[in-house]
Amino acid sequence: MNLFDKVVSAFSPEAGIRRLQAREALGQMQGSSTTQPWGGGGYEGSSFGREAWNPAWNRAKMADEETNLNRYDRDTIILTLEDMYRNNEFIGGIVDRMADYVVHTGIRPQAQTKERAWNDEAEDWFMEWAKVADYRQRPGMNLWRMQWMSVVDRCIRGESAFIPLANGQLQPIETSRIRTPDNMQSDPLVRMGVKFSKEGICLGYYVCDVSGDGQINTASYQFVPREEIFHISYPWRVAQARGVPALARLINKVTHVREADKYTLLKVKNDARHFLKETRKSGAGLGALGSRNARTTEDGNGNKQRIESKEWGIVWHGQEGDDLQSFESRTPHSGHVPYLEWQCKTIGMALGLPWEFVLMVFTEGSYSAQRTALLHGLHKFIQWHSDTAQYMCQRIWNWRIAKAMKEGDVAKAPLVNGVSQWYRVEWSLPNMGWVDPEAAAKAQIESWRFGKTSLKRIANSEGSDRTDILAEKGEDIKDAVAQAQAINKAYPDAGVTWRDMIGAGPGPSAPTPPVDVSPVDTETNTETPVVPAKGKPKK
Repeated sequence: MNLFDKVVSAFSPEAGIRRLQAREALGQMQGSSTTQPWGGGGYEGSSFGREAWNPAWNRAKMADEETNLNRYDRDTIILTLEDMYRNNEFIGGIVDRMADYVVHTGIRPQAQTKERAWNDEAEDWFMEWAKVADYRQRPGMNLWRMQWMSVVDRCIRGESAFIPLANGQLQPIETSRIRTPDNMQSDPLVRMGVKFSKEGICLGYYVCDVSGDGQINTASYQFVPREEIFHISYPWRVAQARGVPALARLINKVTHVREADKYTLLKVKNDARHFLKETRKSGAGLGALGSRNARTTEDGNGNKQRIESKEWGIVWHGQEGDDLQSFESRTPHSGHVPYLEWQCKTIGMALGLPWEFVLMVFTEGSYSAQRTALLHGLHKFIQWHSDTAQYMCQRIWNWRIAKAMKEGDVAKAPLVNGVSQWYRVEWSLPNMGWVDPEAAAKAQIESWRFGKTSLKRIANSEGSDRTDILAEKGEDIKDAVAQAQAINKAYPDAGVTWRDMIGAGPGPSAPTPPVDVSPVDTETNTETPVVPAKGKPKK
C-alpha cells in the first residue's frame, strides 16, 4: 500500500478496499497473461469468473493464521459454536459424541517400566490424585472430566490450557482469557495473547483476569512462561500460535441443515392446523356452533374470507365455488429425507466420520457395512485419543509423577542404563466393542496364532494392559486351585479341577499310544486264538 492509498483508506476505508482489489486484479490478469515473462495461469484453481467462483479472493490473505483469523473473527466463531452447542442438536450431539468416544470413562495410565511393583504403585497413586486434580474442587470435576472437556474445547475453541500449581494440582484456564493486554497492543512480538522472541520462539502467554461480572479484563493480567502452562492446541500451519475450532468449517452447513429441518417442521405444523373448509349456501353453517376466535380478511375487490380458530384446528369459511388447494400438504416431499441424509453425509465427511455416527442411525446395511462404519469411526476416535494422550495426559503424568517422586510420595523409578524410566507410560484406549463380539474374538485368536498380533496389542485395543491381565489371570488360577482342593478334600469322589472352577474346559488329554496297523500274514500267523467264555475256540 503506497502513501496515496494510505491517505484514501484513512478517509474512506471502502474506497481503499476497492483500490487494493483493483490493483490485485490487475496483477492477477498480468500474471495469467502469456505475453508476460512471469507466465502463470497453470492451475485452474487460481482462476475465477462466472463459471468458477473463488471465495478466497475476498477473505484470505497471504499471511499467517493469526492475521487471517483476527481476534474479532476468532471470538465470533467461538461464540457461535458455544451458542450452537447449547441450542443446536447437531453440534451438541457431535461434540458430546466425540468427547464420549475419545475419553469414555477416562484415559488411564499404564506404566511400562521393568518393575511391575513400581508400575502398580505409580498407577495407584496417580489414580487417587486424579480425583482431586482440580484445585478449585468443584463437584464432578476430576482429571477424567478435564480430559473430556479438553476434547470439547478442541471442537469449539480449538485449544485448552492448564496451569500446574506448586501444590500439585491443576488450574484449568478458559483460553478466551489468553489475550493481548491493552498496554501491549502495539508490541509486534505479542500476537493473540502469545509473546514471541525475535526468532519466533514462544516465550509465554498473557492470561487476563476475569471481573466480578464474568467479563475478561484486558487491563489486568499475568504473564505465564510457556514452561509453566500446558497449552494444548492442534495447529495445521507451522507458524500458527493458537488453535482453531475443529468445527469452524461446519458452522454454515449445520446452520442451513437445521434451518431446513426447522422450516419443514413448521410447515407441517401449520398444514396440520388447517383442518377443514366450510362452504355455505344458506344458514349460519357449522361455524355458528360453539365459541369463536375468528378473523375476517378482505381483498381489494371486496371479497371477504372468514377464518375461525379452534383448539382442534382452523376452519376456513368459503363461498360456493371457492377452491383451496393448499390443504393437501406436500411437505415434506419424497426427496426431503434423502436430501437431508446427503447433507448429513457431507457433515460426516468434514468430521472424518461415517454419517451413521452423525445421526446415530445403525439400522441400515449389512454386517459388513456396519463393521466398516465402526472401523472408520475408530480411526478418527483413536487419532484424537492419541493426540489427547500425547499432548495432555503425557505432560501431566511427567510433571506429577516427577513431583511425587521428588516429594517422596512415590518410590524412585527403576533405572535402565542409569536413566530413570518414570516417563514410560501408555494410555488405555476406550473399549468400543464390536458389532459381533464373538466373531471379533475368534479373529483375534486366529491373528495371535498366526503371529499377526500379540496379547499386548489385543489388550491395548480393548483398553486393558497385558501385564495386568496375566497377573489377574494368575490370581484367578491360584484361587481356583485352592477352591478345587478344598472341595476334593471335603468330597473325595468329586474330582473337581481348577479348570472346572473358572470354566476353562478340560485340560489336554494324555497322548494315545500308537496303533499297529501293519498287515497280518494269515498263513504264518501264530497268534493264540481267542477262547470265548463258552464254546469252542474261535477261528
